[in-house]
Amino acid sequence: MMVTRLLLSFALPAALLGLIASPSLATMLPDRTVDDRTSEIAEIAQGLERGDVASNWNLSTRLEEMGPDIAPILEKALPAAGEKARLVFGKALIGLDRKAAGIRVMKDLVLAGKDLEVRRSAAKLIENLGDSTDHRALKKKLQSISDPYVKISLAKALARPPIWDRKALDILKDYLEFDDFSVRCEAAIALAEIDDFESGRTLLEQIRYEPSPRGRLANQLLEMELMLDAELRVAGLEKDDFVKKQSDEIKYLEMELKRLKNAGPGEPLINEIIDMIQEWHVKGDITREQLLDAAAHGMTSQFVPDPPLDQFSAYMNEKETKKFTENIKGHYAGIGAVVSMDKATKFLTIVKPIYSGPAYEAGIRKDDVILSVDGTSTFDQKVESMVNIIRGFPNTPVVLKVRRRGWREPQLITITREVVSLPVARATMLPGKIGYLHLLHFGEQAHGKMIELLETLENDGMETLILDLRGNPGGLLQQAVDVAGLFLNEKSDIVTSRGRHPATRVEEPHQGGGGKDARPGYDLIILVNGTSASASEIVSGALQDYGRATLIGETTYGKGSVQRPMPLKSKGGDAMLKLTVAEYFLPTGRSIHEKGVTPDITIEPLKLLDKIDNDEYGKLLEKKAFQNYIAEQYADNKELFARLAENDGGDTSLYPGFDAWYDSLETTIKRDEVRIILRYRIREQVEDEQGFEFPMNLQNDIQLQRAIAEALTLMDFDYRDFEPYSFFPEEFPEKRLEDGPAGDR
Repeated sequence: MMVTRLLLSFALPAALLGLIASPSLATMLPDRTVDDRTSEIAEIAQGLERGDVASNWNLSTRLEEMGPDIAPILEKALPAAGEKARLVFGKALIGLDRKAAGIRVMKDLVLAGKDLEVRRSAAKLIENLGDSTDHRALKKKLQSISDPYVKISLAKALARPPIWDRKALDILKDYLEFDDFSVRCEAAIALAEIDDFESGRTLLEQIRYEPSPRGRLANQLLEMELMLDAELRVAGLEKDDFVKKQSDEIKYLEMELKRLKNAGPGEPLINEIIDMIQEWHVKGDITREQLLDAAAHGMTSQFVPDPPLDQFSAYMNEKETKKFTENIKGHYAGIGAVVSMDKATKFLTIVKPIYSGPAYEAGIRKDDVILSVDGTSTFDQKVESMVNIIRGFPNTPVVLKVRRRGWREPQLITITREVVSLPVARATMLPGKIGYLHLLHFGEQAHGKMIELLETLENDGMETLILDLRGNPGGLLQQAVDVAGLFLNEKSDIVTSRGRHPATRVEEPHQGGGGKDARPGYDLIILVNGTSASASEIVSGALQDYGRATLIGETTYGKGSVQRPMPLKSKGGDAMLKLTVAEYFLPTGRSIHEKGVTPDITIEPLKLLDKIDNDEYGKLLEKKAFQNYIAEQYADNKELFARLAENDGGDTSLYPGFDAWYDSLETTIKRDEVRIILRYRIREQVEDEQGFEFPMNLQNDIQLQRAIAEALTLMDFDYRDFEPYSFFPEEFPEKRLEDGPAGDR
């Protein structure tokens, strides 16, 4: 049982402890008139601006030693003082029993300060010297703060008693996964200071012996934990006042008591089934633990009659939880490639390398055959078992034995594993001054990358933007709020989450828009489809609600809910229940969850190959028909194939030797359908050569074609008059939102 402890505050960094003395004030202030002191305070303020924050703290102590008479002079000097001086004066005012005035100075610096070191120091002072009222006053501002160190300080103040803010605690835990190692360490230390050692223990152990302030602090915290544990064992938990403050423990015990009092027919049913299985089933070595684990999976499964929970809730046993945690924390890395098992050769094969990954950099290409991994043959093995061998810790080598068409002998290729970062977004300018920006996910860089790409498109003369969110699975909520805010000219509600539990019942709306990066000036079209989920739905739905964007494509996925991972104490915290605890609501009050966002113009993608006979297609793949054609023709026709990859006009005669090659296939698949498949394979080959993906496939992307047509209409043009778009259909097979049920909006 984890027990809340009264820990010493280690929150103030060395910079706040007055390590560097400043002799200038020692004889400056005593026995002076008010005018003299006012003049000297002004000189001190100037000196503070020239110094650094770490060297200024002794001046605050000296000012406090002058007594309360100096306080009015400090307050009067604040408006004209710079940020460094205001920081020191504010700290002195707190020490001179002018706490309200001093905390007010700190809040202003945190929210509006320009000097990052000053803002961080002010946040530390609020955390350590402010009371719960001061902390609660900043709760609504927490999401708008971007600097992680400032946010960690304020979140820590909110997460500890007496406030116990769960959202603030989640923020601290989220920072354990931050890209910057120093930020992760700061979060781990902050959690330990509020008695959560377990969440960041790995980081604390990693840095505890560093000869640095954070290392010494981590070591002190860990040693104090051991000391307090020993004291509690001697004193006895029943006498310990700390237990009363552990609200989570109390709630857990209350829940257990309620469960025992109200145990219905469920547990006898489970017990009866377990007994029968263990007595009668032909497989006699099934344990009770295995069956209970299966029952827990069944409670959250969608593959049962009338599933009681939504599809996003799930039980994860110890093994699944460990894998989930490893994936989240990035402890494991890979080579950056999509692989499959070739049915014909039964060897592992590269489907596609990720162009930003180490496999591509090491020379791995599409269709390479992986004969072995670190000496283990891949022949007739399961893909999952081979992938587990390929994966490992970052910066460690893995050796692949590779066979490639054209090589006389297989080659050994050593690849250094990395945590592969997928591209965030890509953009290009289309004819007609139409900008096209494809946002692939809402990772930590989404908002910044969007601004960067938008500036490039704007500099190139963009007048209308198509934002492609198709296939975007979502990501970070704050990134979604920030991206939506780019297209709103004033601060607006973007999304609100509401749940049933008191901790999730009502949340302040997440707001965005109106900042210096806002771009409300040009028309916006957003492409969505059935795999646009979560953050994608928040952005598209909010901008649709405000009438800021026209949505084109298909109804989105419907992932508008908040999942909270809950470690299970009955499993020692090693298993987890991922439970849906709240739903997202858009500005008009409509819910995304299991409904999705209906576009203004619904148009389905072209299904060019749906009618192809699978058996016939399989025969062509077994004969490696497309691979052989490309291998024979590519070297002599690189420029031609690059053009065909962009657009072949549906003309088979443009492909060298196509007719003779098609006849040799002896297939029932139509000639034009074979051309479509061949073009897709050529596009992949060209992408391998150039090391990046095409931003679009305009020739076959009827949804993008419709978006371009809409963009030109908004600019008072007809797409039929633009030669680059002459291959677009005369009429699009679409359905407009006003034709559908009013409830869709």
